[in-house]
Amino acid sequence: MFNLKKSVFFAMLLVCLLAFVANGNEAFAKVAGKNIQDINGDSKSDILYTPAGSLNPTVWFMDGTQIFLNPAPVSITGGTVPDATWFYVGTGDFNADGQFDLLYRNRVTSQFMVLTMNGSAVTAVSPAGAAANVIDSSWQVRGIADFDGDGQSELLLQISTGRDNLTNYTVAIAKFASNGLTIASLTNVVTLDNDDWKILGTGNFTGSSTGKSDILLMNTNPASAYAGNVVIWVMSGTSITSVVNVASIGATGLTNWQFIGQVTATTDNGIGVTSYVLNSTGDFDGNGFDDIAWVDTSATATNGQIYIWKMKAPTGSFSGSYLTDQWGVKKVLPSVVTFTPGGIGTLTFDTFVGIYDFDGDGRADILLQSSKTAGGTYPIEQWFIRGTNITSDTVPTAPPVMLMRGVQERCSKSAVNPHDWQNCNY
Repeated sequence: MFNLKKSVFFAMLLVCLLAFVANGNEAFAKVAGKNIQDINGDSKSDILYTPAGSLNPTVWFMDGTQIFLNPAPVSITGGTVPDATWFYVGTGDFNADGQFDLLYRNRVTSQFMVLTMNGSAVTAVSPAGAAANVIDSSWQVRGIADFDGDGQSELLLQISTGRDNLTNYTVAIAKFASNGLTIASLTNVVTLDNDDWKILGTGNFTGSSTGKSDILLMNTNPASAYAGNVVIWVMSGTSITSVVNVASIGATGLTNWQFIGQVTATTDNGIGVTSYVLNSTGDFDGNGFDDIAWVDTSATATNGQIYIWKMKAPTGSFSGSYLTDQWGVKKVLPSVVTFTPGGIGTLTFDTFVGIYDFDGDGRADILLQSSKTAGGTYPIEQWFIRGTNITSDTVPTAPPVMLMRGVQERCSKSAVNPHDWQNCNY
């Protein structure tokens, strides 16, 4: 016999359960993707670019493969970038409100400036001339991450080559005040006496329940006894609690494999320097551990293939597998997409923009862009990944310029003046 009271009870129970699951998934996505560049706080990555002829950025609010609500990009309002001496550094949640903010630095004064965000509206800007935000230009940005798990992003900095010597490569962390506008402290973490160990990026490689980030390094000196060694500094605030040896690709691997975030940045005087995209790690399989991706750079038929270390334990253990598409074919970089029939022909997506989470499922996605203009625009490509399989490969839109991406500050080495701003990519 139909029981109305029981039916209503179970219906209400089902609604509550679904709401709990949905909220749980959202919370997980926010923890697993602390570097996802979420400007409006919906747990989904957004896309930024600066229109030609403007200093102020524009945002596309993303919902998976779709541009959320409004297909047109939204201009950021309520605050402006003062002039061309300010360059974009990256995004982070500097006031811990769940919405990512924009970070700039002045190439002349070395001052940092934060624009705290609420969707497309700037809620506050760092005070002009704030002395606390001026850090000497020898300190270069290596990352933006939350190293103590309190929900607020910090700055990872490193001295490039000491002004008076070549043996000072101190690593430090700058923490912001609660309002996110001024730097409250700069604390040294460790001093390295050479440049063999490169900071590749940051991420939650040890599965911290709070999403606390660690630091990923590799020894890039082929003559070193540790050539190709990949290690993780497990962080607790500004302290290294342990060093995890993940694996070694060896001296040969330094030639045959490249970290996916490695790029060649151009200094103002036209010199190419090796740098790394800030958003270069992510949790591809949703197990709470950020993973590490490599690109085959050998002069063989496997060139361009992508291999992922799926991290799975605080000890640094992982399982490795090639990244494949929906048909089991190994994906390569650059990515080449042919549109048939008709369409715009063939596009080569040769620029790695970063690793994000556009659909908010707690699993990382890869964003690429073509630097070869297609009818005056620069199309983007999204790879939605589950583990090491691409489940969806889309080309959702084509902005009029190249996208904004955070890249580590690096200088070419010069015996004359290693800190001349024209000798750097910032």
